[in-house]
Amino acid sequence: MRKKRTFLVCPKCKRPTTLCCHRSDSSASNSYSCRVCDWQGLAVEANEHEFYTEVITTTEISWHVIDEIVYAFYGNNNVEGYSGKFRLPAFEMVDNGEWSNDSSHRFDVEPKVGDYEKEDAAKFRTDGKPRGLSNGDVLNILCEDGWLVPGSYLVEVCW
Repeated sequence: MRKKRTFLVCPKCKRPTTLCCHRSDSSASNSYSCRVCDWQGLAVEANEHEFYTEVITTTEISWHVIDEIVYAFYGNNNVEGYSGKFRLPAFEMVDNGEWSNDSSHRFDVEPKVGDYEKEDAAKFRTDGKPRGLSNGDVLNILCEDGWLVPGSYLVEVCW
């Protein structure tokens, strides 16, 4: 739901929402003072700014949860051979996005893969290799296949 917000900005210190209104019964206009710089004046001297805000629910998920889903259900069992005691996965979200530790990445996930990615998405579903798919494309594939619900996601990276 979009909500309209209005802020008065102090003409001296240029900070929003620092103005206090002083109502006067004897005059038609209100006077204002700034809590930060002690400016005093009329509302017409202050700059009024309007903007819209919207509350969005975001699902926070760790990168390794995505990797585990892909590894378990997208053909990684016969890919890349062995490395020590475990198999190397064909897809790793951190490597695919070239992400660093202690970072967050926001995605709008929808159950729809773009027209240009349909062929790569079909191959991804069989062997788990991203082949140029972005992490957002992979999340959309997981959503299309029912692993994620549509919406806003914040993928956290921390190891």
